[in-house]
Amino acid sequence: MQLEPGLRANMGLGRYQSGNGQIFNHEDLVVYPNGYHMSTQTTPVANISGVEFRYLTRDGVTYFINYELDGGINDAGNPDSYTATTLPCHITDPTRTGYTFQGWKIANNTGGFAPELNYTLAVGSTGDYNLTATWSADQVVYRVHYYLEGSQIPLAVSKTVTGQTTGTQITERAITLLGYTVVPPTTITTTLNATDNTIIFYYTPNTNIQYTVHYYLQNTTTSLAPSKTVTGQTLETQITEFAITIPGYTAVAPTTITTTLNITDNTIIFYYTQNPTIQYTVYYYLQNTTTSLSPSKTIPGQTIGATITESAIAIAGYTAVAPTTITTTLNATDNSLIFYYTPNTDIQYTVYYYLQNSTTSLAPNKIVSGQTMGNTVTESAIGITGYTAVAPTTITITLNATDNTITFYYTKNSDGGSTPTPSPTKSPSPTKSPSPTRSPSPGTSPTPSPTPSPGASISPSPSAPPGGGVDENGVPVWALVNLILSIVGIILAILLTLYVLLQRNQKQKKQQAQKQIKYNQKQNHTNQNQKNTNNPEDHTEEQKKQKQRRLLWYLLSVLMSILGIVVFLLTEDMSRPMALVDNWTIVNVIIFIVELIAIVLTFKHKDNKDETAAYTVQYYLQGTKTPVVASKTSGFGTIGNSVTEYAPAISGYRVVGNGDASLTLQEDPTKNVIIFYYTVG
Repeated sequence: MQLEPGLRANMGLGRYQSGNGQIFNHEDLVVYPNGYHMSTQTTPVANISGVEFRYLTRDGVTYFINYELDGGINDAGNPDSYTATTLPCHITDPTRTGYTFQGWKIANNTGGFAPELNYTLAVGSTGDYNLTATWSADQVVYRVHYYLEGSQIPLAVSKTVTGQTTGTQITERAITLLGYTVVPPTTITTTLNATDNTIIFYYTPNTNIQYTVHYYLQNTTTSLAPSKTVTGQTLETQITEFAITIPGYTAVAPTTITTTLNITDNTIIFYYTQNPTIQYTVYYYLQNTTTSLSPSKTIPGQTIGATITESAIAIAGYTAVAPTTITTTLNATDNSLIFYYTPNTDIQYTVYYYLQNSTTSLAPNKIVSGQTMGNTVTESAIGITGYTAVAPTTITITLNATDNTITFYYTKNSDGGSTPTPSPTKSPSPTKSPSPTRSPSPGTSPTPSPTPSPGASISPSPSAPPGGGVDENGVPVWALVNLILSIVGIILAILLTLYVLLQRNQKQKKQQAQKQIKYNQKQNHTNQNQKNTNNPEDHTEEQKKQKQRRLLWYLLSVLMSILGIVVFLLTEDMSRPMALVDNWTIVNVIIFIVELIAIVLTFKHKDNKDETAAYTVQYYLQGTKTPVVASKTSGFGTIGNSVTEYAPAISGYRVVGNGDASLTLQEDPTKNVIIFYYTVG
């Protein structure tokens, strides 16, 4: 039966119509189908005031409601079933974070419906319902942060991205930050939530940071010392530097600077003011030596950092080695310019042969050219008929640039005969003679004839050849002792000669060094307390005579050694039988003894001036060979004696130790060195 909803008006009056069109004026007159009843719920009729509908409802049937939420959350009050008695039934909207509910898509036995908000199951609804929630994604924001590892210290401005939707998958990459290295992962992909969308990249500071320290003249960028660059530092590290000590300058406050390292441009600058004026010195040395050829030149009143130019001066007999002009910038100390020179090789000297106490020439002058400046030359007097050379007959000089002359003087022989002066460099060839007696050399005593031993008869055998030795029985022999004495004598002479030459060479070097030291002391106004009273140049007349006597004894010892060999060659025939001694042994013994005496007297008359030695004081930075101030040549002392020096006070430095040192002087001046060490401060 099809029922028309009851029309109630005016206190519940209405009409009811049956299937055949019969109208019932009251509900009680209506007969309902079996299993159905009229709903007690009414539904107003639109636009008709006071009119409501009621629906015929099946008795006791339950229908189910299924919700498809698509990630949402259903309201706890929404039923999952209904009956005719529970209608109408309101369905509350579900919720979903990041989304807005757009309505239910409704499906039941009557078919599907479009999405509907605030949905209510009306009275008269039947059948199971399937409600599908529809959503629209909300607008969301995400942020990207760049933090120092292990902290939330930002290293760059965070990145905020808007206009995103919930559920969208996004990807971000770490940015490059100077001075930092990103910690993996460097790329992050994530799906956006409704809230709290945050991506974080972490970084570690680099350890390849460097900083530089400059030392400048105040108010300028003029560098006073090499800049200091420190590498391998860590970004954001705090470092501290101190102003260094620069000779001739004073650091301006602050002298200590602390800073935090940045990515780049890490610079620390210390400024300095200049100390009072300084000086520089110009030296003129023989090449490859420190032998001064001309007085050094000292220029005071100069300024540190000033640029000066000097040129080599002309020195007679020498040629300056390039560079002959030097330009340099002055330091606080040790401002030295050195020009080197080589000796000229166009030097000449002249030898004159004059009558004593006059300039009357007795022979043509001898001119020798092509000599080297500073070399020593030796000349001997020539033989001139009718004249005798006056001692010295051998002269040695050191060549100067000019005026190199050697003059030999002669006296006229009283008998006017021809008496040529023999050259001392030539010796007559030995000639065997029956007699052992030889003509004495000039300046020596005649060699005595052999004296027979008491009780012995020493007469040459009639068969003995002239000049041969014989034993005590007159048998011709040669003596082993004579040979030994001759050989030992010549060996001693050779050793003595080598010693004399060595001493002469050392003395020349020492005198040359002492001259230079004396000159330097004069130039530097050496303290009178350090003045050397043993100056080798100040020879007295007695010392000159002593030197001459030493030379004579040396010549006598050499002559005796030569005489011993000559006597042996003239008196011994080694083809004869050998004996220990013969009749010439006494002569060889006497010659040997005279030679020994001459050697002893040569050493006895050794020039005491050779016993002096120079010493030098040097001032170094501790642990280095860097001079703090120029070395000082203090003077001379006696070899074997002790000298004491005291360390001077040097601005900006502190001496190591108690400040005094002693030295026992040795013959070698290079070993006579006192060194004081200093530390900065």
